[in-house]
Amino acid sequence: MGQVIVTFGDGNDSANLAWGNLNSEELQSELDNFSNKHKKIIDLFEGKFFYVDKPTGDENEGFDNSIWLLFPPWEELEISTRDTFRLSKDIPNRDKSILRFFSKIKKEEYYEWNGADPKDECPYGFGEVGFPDEFYKDLFKLTSKVGVNGRWSIDNTIVSGEKGYYTGYITLTEEGLSERTVYYTGEEDF
Repeated sequence: MGQVIVTFGDGNDSANLAWGNLNSEELQSELDNFSNKHKKIIDLFEGKFFYVDKPTGDENEGFDNSIWLLFPPWEELEISTRDTFRLSKDIPNRDKSILRFFSKIKKEEYYEWNGADPKDECPYGFGEVGFPDEFYKDLFKLTSKVGVNGRWSIDNTIVSGEKGYYTGYITLTEEGLSERTVYYTGEEDF
């Protein structure tokens, strides 16, 4: 079995839902509606699809917490497909669920750092089946109402057997997830 090791980082691309344009009651209502509608999927993330953190002091008045999608900006998350391969898709596992979330790419741009022409498709995947289109569309509607964007950095992706690594980002759009990836040659393979 091949292996993909991906390091996600939110960094400056992250958006705190509590900093959006809804008051705390409106935001909680929207989160509850989304979570109730997609309960089976949300439960797979082991209570951390909407990652709620301690207050930072920068929240809008009336907000007690920072609320991030999937993980906070300071958490660098490394996941190996080898670690999640044998897990059933019906058993809650946060890492596997995150890979499933990022496996439903609707639009891809792939570039090689050496200046080669862009390709239409990224040459690697996470070996998972993403969630239904309606889930991503509803999440986009939610983030649009809140006034924040869903965007995640791919800080480093290593594919076994290749002598290089990938970086890029994944963005939540109205059509679903869009991925832009750049390949850098010259690193050791695994």
